[in-house]
Amino acid sequence: MKKQTFFVYGLLKKGHSKHNMLQAEGGARATAQGVVMYNGPGIPFAAEGTGSISGEVYEIDEERIPELDAFEECPDLYIRKRIEVELEDGSSKQAWIYLSADAPNYPIIEDGVWRQEYETDTH
Repeated sequence: MKKQTFFVYGLLKKGHSKHNMLQAEGGARATAQGVVMYNGPGIPFAAEGTGSISGEVYEIDEERIPELDAFEECPDLYIRKRIEVELEDGSSKQAWIYLSADAPNYPIIEDGVWRQEYETDTH
């Protein structure tokens, strides 16, 4: 089965409410440059910008992508885009990320880390 690399930064990260949806290998910590994170209504929004955000990288079976797209409401709420991410060991790789389809009007999470205390079960 062919796999695709995904960078996740919110509800899909380890220890968060929707992590079990991934059914994936990996979980290496990584950073995405040129991205800003916003504290939406219980969910994170990431958009292209001048910051960086923290997340995890997973290898996901291609057949799972439509389910993830549906969960992320792609292409209506988010768009899926390939970006370069830097892994903890200093190497980099291409990965899919879900970015906000519209620049959100929510507070910026300055350190780029989504935390459980931001979460609500609205998604």
